[in-house]
Amino acid sequence: MPGLKYKNVQFSYSILIIFIITFLLVIYPFTDKTNLYFPALFLIIIFIIFHKLTITLNESKISAYFGFGFFKKEMSIQDIDIASIQMIKVNWLTGLGIRITNHGWLYNVNFGNAILLKSKDKTKTFFVGTADFENLKRVLIEEIHKEEML
Repeated sequence: MPGLKYKNVQFSYSILIIFIITFLLVIYPFTDKTNLYFPALFLIIIFIIFHKLTITLNESKISAYFGFGFFKKEMSIQDIDIASIQMIKVNWLTGLGIRITNHGWLYNVNFGNAILLKSKDKTKTFFVGTADFENLKRVLIEEIHKEEML
């Protein structure tokens, strides 16, 4: 990706553990596995989609997507209100994947911190789980300042 300023890939060990436990408790115990192909395939597809979350930042936008590009969320750098950048603690009750919260739609694959960005007109939010909040915030602020200088 040309102009890539930041990239962070988060693998979800939580989803892997949930996948393994579900497989062992639900699918493995059955001796007749002919009726279990669909549930097994469903679990595998869910794991492939949500096994990782990638956050990228280039000179024009920040984006986040699951797996190999599924459910992409983007926000233009010029739309971001720099004063709105904040870290939000995400606990395990919030869940994993794509969730609606009181801050907006959350994309996450792990519990912990998330970055919350709001647009200048307060109509859009970018709310994504990250273990690298400080570094992402620093690079994002640098890019916003560069955009404002143009």
